[in-house]
Amino acid sequence: MLRPRSAKEHCGQRIMVKCLSLKFEIEIEPIFGTLALYDVREKKKISENFYFDLNSDPMKVLLKPHTPHTAISTLARSAIFSITYPSPDIFLVIKLEKVLQQGDIGECCEPYMVMKESDSTKHKEKLEKLKQQAEQACSRLGRFRMPFAWTAIHLLNIVSSVGAWIVWNSTLTLRKGHGTWNERKKKGFERMSVGEDMCNFASFRPATLTVTNFFKQEGDRLSDEDLYKYLADMRRPSSVLRRLRPVTAQLKIDISPAPDSPHYCLSPELLHVKPYPDLRVRPTKEVLEFPARDVYTPTPPTEAEGSVLSGGAWS
Repeated sequence: MLRPRSAKEHCGQRIMVKCLSLKFEIEIEPIFGTLALYDVREKKKISENFYFDLNSDPMKVLLKPHTPHTAISTLARSAIFSITYPSPDIFLVIKLEKVLQQGDIGECCEPYMVMKESDSTKHKEKLEKLKQQAEQACSRLGRFRMPFAWTAIHLLNIVSSVGAWIVWNSTLTLRKGHGTWNERKKKGFERMSVGEDMCNFASFRPATLTVTNFFKQEGDRLSDEDLYKYLADMRRPSSVLRRLRPVTAQLKIDISPAPDSPHYCLSPELLHVKPYPDLRVRPTKEVLEFPARDVYTPTPPTEAEGSVLSGGAWS
């Protein structure tokens, strides 16, 4: 008698994203980030959020009263995303948050849009005032967040090595980028017309990107409907994105195929995945996937089962 095969965990194509640094023209308060994958064609979020913290030690001190104990799982700066259904319409969406403050988002974001590091001497008093306000907000409301800014990376341009059209109105550097801007632009449209044949997230050359522009969050919440509209506009020139106000920042990340057996990895349930030789090392997190469609992966029959299915005797 045939017995059911043992259940096997499904795993799609996997990419690793490493968050290296996040810098602004001015440093007055802690800024926090999240990463998640979205499929524009399916209009679905296809991964859970990955939270990362790249703040300097002086900024982290501001929140010390609210975080007396820090779990090592919260220190992760690398994430592994699984993609069951590769598509030319998948984006890596990056959202930034700050500690909750009084006033609307526009007022809270204004210093980041008008003040530059070179003007720090001229605006010394204003910067000191902003830092004092940030310290007070962190002291009273350090456990609460408010939206700040966002941007997105079109993953097709990573796997097809096209650097000019990854993020609207931003400068990005790929380790293997070659050719002039116009050449990359032309190749971008040529490759984007190829479709899903180009979407092999399991094997592509690693890329280091420096995202230099974010969009100011408009309103208290970026709705899914608006986000999908903006992401669709990122694939072609559009006036919609030009209406969004930019926030200057520098986020440096690495994107590469995930290794088969990464060290110091935590499962989505925060369980240690072997090999994990040292519990004190900063971990990498596997991010839970929300497949765009149902997943059905039948297990191939064994040799004995194959003979039965082909007409052999049942036992």
